[in-house]
Amino acid sequence: MRLEEITIDGEPCDLSVNLALLFQHLRKPNGVRKLWVDALCIDQANLAERGAQVAQMDRIYAHASTVHVWLGPHADGSNDSIVLAEFLWRCAFVERISPTELFTSGDEAANMATLAALEKLTILLERPWWTRRWVVQEVALAREVLVHCGRKTVEWRKLAYATLVGITENVIRRLPSPCTHPVFERRADLEGLLGQLRTLQCTNPLDTVYALLSIASDAETWGIGAPDYDRSVVEVYMEVV
Repeated sequence: MRLEEITIDGEPCDLSVNLALLFQHLRKPNGVRKLWVDALCIDQANLAERGAQVAQMDRIYAHASTVHVWLGPHADGSNDSIVLAEFLWRCAFVERISPTELFTSGDEAANMATLAALEKLTILLERPWWTRRWVVQEVALAREVLVHCGRKTVEWRKLAYATLVGITENVIRRLPSPCTHPVFERRADLEGLLGQLRTLQCTNPLDTVYALLSIASDAETWGIGAPDYDRSVVEVYMEVV
């Protein structure tokens, strides 16, 4: 993995290229922006610290003024996808034009352009961010979510609505992450979440369970306790089977 070096409190720190791009895009030209980024704010090599921090990540995301989702730099028409999400939201909730009315307006050129943008949205939904298990709680617990891609930014609810339109119009046929689906139950029980999110990935197999504890409606009844990265995978898995 390619790394870039930045300075934090006078000390050099290696970042992934993707994280470095995030900082470049979110920094303010004038003033200070305070960000909490788990890759930097948690000592990943310290298992005790990681467990303690993971145990309170639900409070971190729930109390954050805004959760920022970084999908990466502009590519494959991603700007068109963001513009489309804003357009569809404005049509539906400001101008009160339904998707059905929009696609039967008789303006064939405009309809084709909208469908083409929906195709590009499909590509945007295939980016790696959507495959990560930890991102579900980030969205489910947040007060406000802003999605960034390149220099474009859109509210989560607007992107989710555009996704729903894509499904309705049969343009988007497969969702990479259940958390983007309009019928996803964000406060399901642990067994239900494990089933719904079985395709999502995590680096540490313990996080298959730990990443869902903060949003599972019945997490306490399982008696798993706080995340402990000194425990074996078999031990934790046996508690949920």
